[in-house]
Amino acid sequence: MRGILGALWLMGVVACSNDGGTAPPPGGTFKPGIQLAGTIQALQAGTMSTSFNFAHQQLVWVRLNLEQIDRVTTVQFKVISPRGNLMYEADIPYSADAQVTTTMLPDIDHPVTVQRAKPATGGFHLDYPIAIAGSSFTKYPEPGAWQVIAHVTNTDQTFTAPMDVTVVQ
Repeated sequence: MRGILGALWLMGVVACSNDGGTAPPPGGTFKPGIQLAGTIQALQAGTMSTSFNFAHQQLVWVRLNLEQIDRVTTVQFKVISPRGNLMYEADIPYSADAQVTTTMLPDIDHPVTVQRAKPATGGFHLDYPIAIAGSSFTKYPEPGAWQVIAHVTNTDQTFTAPMDVTVVQ
């Protein structure tokens, strides 16, 4: 009995240790790509959407699903309007390692905050809110088929997701 308990304890220690936070939990199917949601509650519940009314939208939550990440992984998010205009761009660093709180990015002369990558079965969720209300999205409203793009820097991984936008008061 002691041997079984000892083996279970050792398995627990090994499962809790990590190599910089890059190993995802085992098992399950995981599909890399972008998912969108209108609220943090919808994102956490897995209630995703591709249609948004910018006249009443505070934020659009972007979830990038990746199978693996580096100790610090930087993602460049872009939002492209139906006319092909770049309406939003941000470079956001992520880490699954809670010890990593800041990092340096190219062309920025100060440390930036590292966002937490959330382990998921088979990969990681990298969540990011894009402000809609009071931004250029509502200042220059443009209904139609938008694109959300996420490029993982230092890799060849680029993901896109459609976003159908209406602007109806």
